[in-house]
Amino acid sequence: MKKLCKKFDFLFTKEKIKIYIYTGSQLISFLMAFLTNLFFTRYADPTGYGEYRYATNFLLTIPTFFAFGIPFCCSRLIARDSSDEKHKVLTAGFYVTSILSVVVSLGLYLVSLTGRFDKLGKVQMVFPFIIIFALKNLFIQVYQGTGKTNRYAAFTLAQNLIVLLGIFVGNKIYGELPFKWCIIVFILSNTLTMIPILSRMRYRTDKDSFGTLISEIKLNGIQMYCSSIITTSASNLIALICGSQYGFAEYGYYSLALSFARCFTLISSAMTVVKFRDNVKQRFIKKSDMLFMGALNAIIYGVFIIFGKPIFFIFFSKEYAIAYDYLVILGIAYLFDGMTLYFNRFFVARGRGDTVVKNSIITSVVNIAVSVALIPKFEIKGLVSATVISATFNLIQYIVSYLAYRKKEIKEINLQEK
Repeated sequence: MKKLCKKFDFLFTKEKIKIYIYTGSQLISFLMAFLTNLFFTRYADPTGYGEYRYATNFLLTIPTFFAFGIPFCCSRLIARDSSDEKHKVLTAGFYVTSILSVVVSLGLYLVSLTGRFDKLGKVQMVFPFIIIFALKNLFIQVYQGTGKTNRYAAFTLAQNLIVLLGIFVGNKIYGELPFKWCIIVFILSNTLTMIPILSRMRYRTDKDSFGTLISEIKLNGIQMYCSSIITTSASNLIALICGSQYGFAEYGYYSLALSFARCFTLISSAMTVVKFRDNVKQRFIKKSDMLFMGALNAIIYGVFIIFGKPIFFIFFSKEYAIAYDYLVILGIAYLFDGMTLYFNRFFVARGRGDTVVKNSIITSVVNIAVSVALIPKFEIKGLVSATVISATFNLIQYIVSYLAYRKKEIKEINLQEK
């Protein structure tokens, strides 16, 4: 019996336990998000739900276009530097992000006066609140740098709880949830969860910290920024454009599927966060980590295929049947994206931003080409298909890149030993 238990010791190391705790907390947050979507679809029609999701995704996407790699740089520097320097670097990142956010919000408002955003309708009311989500991105990355995964999990959980509470209150007051109420609740939830972080900040920095941050941006930040823009941000922007062209109802179905598909990245995301600090120092990815991640992901998707459909229709009406069809395909894409993220963050931790940028550019070209070919003919279905094709290509590309990197590192180690 003891021998049998020893064979499974690798499943209960300190790192694995951290991964389980983080994943568990994320599952709780996912449950909160599930309940949020459930009540939104009950208390709002598909168009209203789609309009809300469009506005919230707009707020989450736009800040990535002017981040310039600052969150990644702060995360990397904080993981490396002394305690006092950490605070100064974070404050420098805070000030730069805040200034950029104000400039972008003002620019969007001025452009809206020309009528360019008339198709967005009520969504335009979120423009002044971009700063909140830009700072949120910064703080989330900082949690990675400090290894405080529990705080990040609590951050997400608190936000979902506030939104859920807001839905209940809104339903009692209005019955059918109005768009403005939903947006106010969403913005308020993100603002309140950042107050503990903002209250602990020292708000003091110096020229050296700004200089350190700028140097890191030049060295790795711009590369990571380009990678983010070319891959995730570009994909999200394509989805936002589709939403404005094909209607908020269709975008709502797509967004509902997308919100559940992100569940398939939980294991990979947990490992990425927990292992980030270790990857700064170690030269290779552990084979056991990849096998562990791959096996759990396969089990999760298998369980979903068997039990997913009947469970989905217990909670959602046949009106949202198309969302489930999208989910089956997007689930594969997000499983692959989660594993790709692990390779991506490993290269970031090792200071190999050039590899990330190269892969991102190639994947972006594939994504745009496939999207252009499929979306005009198949609309949102084309967007879903393009997503899974791009995700598959990107994972294969990162595996090839890692094998090339590993071969080169082993060669260097052998030369040093001689």
